[in-house]
Amino acid sequence: MPIAHNKEELIQQIRLKISEKGSSVREVANESGVSKTLIQNLLTMNPPNVSLDILFKIAKAYKVSFRFEYLVKNNS
Repeated sequence: MPIAHNKEELIQQIRLKISEKGSSVREVANESGVSKTLIQNLLTMNPPNVSLDILFKIAKAYKVSFRFEYLVKNNS
């Protein structure tokens, strides 16, 4: 599975991994420590109302690789 470089790619890859494993919302919640409501939002809403922190927790639990780089503008 390729490395996700932005939020949209991460969401797609998490959804794919959950689907491949056949995990239920309850199983994902138990494995990631994230509430069932947030898992349900991730799986059913477009776009899901889920923060990056939550996505990172789920990605780590499901071994989804990600690498985000943030550019900081220098205003001087």
